[in-house]
Amino acid sequence: MEIPFDKILSSIGEGVVVFDVKGQIIYLNPHASLLLDYTRSEIIGKKIDDVISMTVGDAHNPLRDNISKVALEFKKPMNSSEHLETVFLTSRGRSFPTAFITTPIFMQNEITGGIFVFRNTTVEEKNKSELIKNREDISRLTGELKAKGDLEKINKLMIGRELKMIELKQEIERLKREKVS
Repeated sequence: MEIPFDKILSSIGEGVVVFDVKGQIIYLNPHASLLLDYTRSEIIGKKIDDVISMTVGDAHNPLRDNISKVALEFKKPMNSSEHLETVFLTSRGRSFPTAFITTPIFMQNEITGGIFVFRNTTVEEKNKSELIKNREDISRLTGELKAKGDLEKINKLMIGRELKMIELKQEIERLKREKVS
């Protein structure tokens, strides 16, 4: 059975770009086309480092020539977790935070190209910010409750409630046993 790699890669919800040993793009899936604001015909055959523009860190220093260089020359994977903030700049001037990995492709112990996989992390960044804010709020509220002495009262009420629930469950079980007997 022949595996339809194009269909598989087209189904992935992350951008996938494959390039040859010269750094020229030979494949991109529809999600990559959508995220980069390029059509397939606009990008196929172009050098990956010329069409994918990223910035790294707060100063937004351009990260150029690294996608193909890491995969083809350094012969090792590189991912965005090795950097602070990584932002993509699209062909239409849109920008978004991203996570990515670029890896060489080996065939018979020779590098034949590389693959670049990436995704838009806007929602992840928003959720991360909200989580940090929620933790700060919980910490602040816990401090306020402790200061008022209310936290101890709430704990006693909760423990009392749990003990009452246990008693009620035991009473229900006793009544069920009596009914069966």
